Amino acid sequence: DKENDERKGEIIGVIKKQMWFKGTDLKYFLPTSLYSPTADLLLYFEGNRDVTFVNIDYYLDKRKYVEKTQIQQFFETIGVWTVSCVKIYKKAGVWDLPDWQKEKLGYFAHSSIGEVIDYDLDGLSYLINKGPSLEQSKLVWNFLAERICDIEKFLEGYVEYTYYSRKRKHFPSSLYNNLFSRKWLYNIDGQLCEVKDVYIEDLL
Repeated sequence: DKENDERKGEIIGVIKKQMWFKGTDLKYFLPTSLYSPTADLLLYFEGNRDVTFVNIDYYLDKRKYVEKTQIQQFFETIGVWTVSCVKIYKKAGVWDLPDWQKEKLGYFAHSSIGEVIDYDLDGLSYLINKGPSLEQSKLVWNFLAERICDIEKFLEGYVEYTYYSRKRKHFPSSLYNNLFSRKWLYNIDGQLCEVKDVYIEDLL
């Protein structure tokens, strides 16, 4: 009933914010900092040491009569990620942004810098820097397709600053730069290319 659903929601909220779970590196994390070790995510994050998966095997050993799928469903319920997510990166200041973003913003002389927000698909910068395989490229496409309804709002970051009055200025996010200015798609010739250099019918 409604009361039980509300109580369940409260419990899940507490677990998300206060309970720590073991990752594959044997350290403990909040559930929303962990990924589920699905085949797709293991491939997508291959070699990326900044990402931690929940240690499913550890919890299976502790709950010998519980099925693996039940453990996975529980972790999904409490916020462990099952797909790569768009994450918010809060910067200490404009100087923490890449040079190409600074150029878009211009120079903030005599300004007091406040909040600086940037967005990126978790793991995408790492993947593009090392060069994605064809299968990893397809995973990026699939992840984006799942977020197609709200992806547009992550294509701009912003900086808040004070210059006589409180202002906000927008800039292309890291996600925008990775998707539209870097090579992550494969054409029918098996070559990595940027979005502007390939038609959808020419994708491999």
